[in-house]
Amino acid sequence: MKYKFIFVLSAFLASIIFAIAIGCASSAESESRNDAATTGSNTANSDASVVPVVPDANAAPGSEDILISPAKAQIAPALAEGKWINTVPLKAENLRGRVVLIEFWTFGCYNCINTLPAIKGYDSKYRDNGLTVIGIETPETAPEKDFDNLAVAV
Repeated sequence: MKYKFIFVLSAFLASIIFAIAIGCASSAESESRNDAATTGSNTANSDASVVPVVPDANAAPGSEDILISPAKAQIAPALAEGKWINTVPLKAENLRGRVVLIEFWTFGCYNCINTLPAIKGYDSKYRDNGLTVIGIETPETAPEKDFDNLAVAV
């Protein structure tokens, strides 16, 4: 019986010591963050931590994960033929010089529907600055594949 009591007491004291050590470490970390914020020495937000994005003039046109110079960039493929709901059919050549955001979605997807206000906000905020948003419905279920259902949902 004595051993059980000593074991429980030791575990209790060890957990208290552990909690105190964690608390001291987190308060020291927050103090160092506060000191860095007040002195302006936070390297995560300083100009020295920002790496400029510069096109690579030597990059091959098909390279991935690097910024290709406009002189070597490939021409965007044509947009697929299909039915357009709330605009005239767009052509890739008419979008040159604009930033094009292509949003793949479906009206039966809860998460897709939840992102639409943000996408519409980007469109209204940046349309006059060269942004074009194209929504492409990517149906997953039979009701979503019916164009009339899509038109009603939109």
